[in-house]
Amino acid sequence: MKLVMLLSFIPNPRMNRRINILKTKYDVVLIYWNRNDEKVKLNLDIKQIEINIKADFNLDSPIKRIINTITFQRKALKYLKQEKPDIIYLQNLDMLDIACKYKYNAKIIYEIADINTLLLDRQKGLIKRLISFILKRKEKKLITKVDLLVITSPKYYDEYFKDLINKDKVIFIPNTPDLKHFNDYKKKDFRPYTIAYIGAIRYEKQLKMLIDSSEITGVNVFIAGFAFNDIIKNYCKKKDHVTYYGPYDYNTEISRLYGKANAIYSVYDVDRKNVRLALPNRLYEAIYCRLPIIVSKGTYLGELVEEKGLGFAIDNNNQEELVNILLRLKNDKNLNKEIEENCIKNKHLLDLDYYNNLLLKELDRLC
Repeated sequence: MKLVMLLSFIPNPRMNRRINILKTKYDVVLIYWNRNDEKVKLNLDIKQIEINIKADFNLDSPIKRIINTITFQRKALKYLKQEKPDIIYLQNLDMLDIACKYKYNAKIIYEIADINTLLLDRQKGLIKRLISFILKRKEKKLITKVDLLVITSPKYYDEYFKDLINKDKVIFIPNTPDLKHFNDYKKKDFRPYTIAYIGAIRYEKQLKMLIDSSEITGVNVFIAGFAFNDIIKNYCKKKDHVTYYGPYDYNTEISRLYGKANAIYSVYDVDRKNVRLALPNRLYEAIYCRLPIIVSKGTYLGELVEEKGLGFAIDNNNQEELVNILLRLKNDKNLNKEIEENCIKNKHLLDLDYYNNLLLKELDRLC
């Protein structure tokens, strides 16, 4: 059977994991949107169809993207008709729209790793409220065509999708890493104590708070990831305690980057409801690497971290609270050891094989 992976972005590590398990059972074809106008080399050993349309990366400005999106939809639909898939696996509402226009009764698998603020949050301003209304109506209609909804946080169903789709069509697959990329991971020495932010560089206010707090406490900072702008890169200049690494290749570099950290920083702006519901991959990476993680209070992630003793949840705007936590971590080896032991106790959360088999089993049931 043929399965098309339809993506509005270059496959990220999570989608690479999906492709690698799906190709063990299906003839997988990847159709993806390269919006960055750069050459991409994907080591996936499957047929790849790149649609290269340069577009604005501003995720909160769908109006600016609408013409490019329509162009992509037309091209993607043409390729779908050529490939004639039995299954379409996709992420994002734009891709669901394309799949629903494909008229040949393919099974549709809809994965949710984030929910757009226009769908989840109360909007300010007439135009944004109108766009939000239109998108919600559209998703409510299109989701009736979905055969399986894959969510990376249980809260996505509880807080949003429960009124849109039956629970028997939903499975939870956490954003756990492929541990083969951590085979050469080596835990860093305790000194100098370093806290790392590894991943897409957003939420500048919270990152500035980390940089300022670490300067006060004598803690080093390591920042690695793709940035949508140069705000944090420029903020790090002339700060000797900060190393700004920039973009990285996940498959070849992630273990080495985690080897530079004594703790992980994952504090986001909780004004966005998606942040309050999500379970990012940093949680699972920190567990595997046996590192304390600092996250935002008032989030599902924060609840899990504190419940399982994996680190600390702080007010996302409270520098004094962050300073106190950094000092505790820097000065107390026993505290770090206690968290390390709790990470070991929760290694079962990293069972990628279990969730891969669950996905294949659900697809068998559908097909």
